[in-house]
Amino acid sequence: MLIFDDAYLSKLTGRYGKGTFLKAIVFTESTSPLVKKYWVDHQQEIVFQGNTYERLHMKWGNIKASSGMDLEGATISVSNLARKAEDYVETIDIKGNEILLQFLHLSLLNTLTRFYERLFRVMAVHADAMTITFTVGRDLGRGHQLPPEVMLKEDYPGLIDNPLKLL
Repeated sequence: MLIFDDAYLSKLTGRYGKGTFLKAIVFTESTSPLVKKYWVDHQQEIVFQGNTYERLHMKWGNIKASSGMDLEGATISVSNLARKAEDYVETIDIKGNEILLQFLHLSLLNTLTRFYERLFRVMAVHADAMTITFTVGRDLGRGHQLPPEVMLKEDYPGLIDNPLKLL
């Protein structure tokens, strides 16, 4: 099991020797028209694929990947010291919207290479004077995570037309 935290990011950066890996998040504010917000945990803004990522210190918690397909929620905590995050969540209701988590390599920003990218949904937002915490999770019930299977009567002869007739 991999746990995507600051220790993992340090090991990853050390393994590659050159450059630095950065945590980045992309919020989808609206889909019509498509509007996104880009933040990166770095000392200065970066540009990746034509998008400017604003700098904002963040900490990821409980984000895991395993063959057991854990469905636990994860948290993204961002600094609120400059009130940038608080102003954002007061202006835009992002609950239920998509959030994309990325590891970006600082030396490879001009290429299409991405090391890690996962799509989640914002389930809840909690704010205090120091941090804004986004609880995020996977949306498995929408059908885009698991392939749909259509069961036909010719393939499964035991199927009945209306299962409510049995009641």
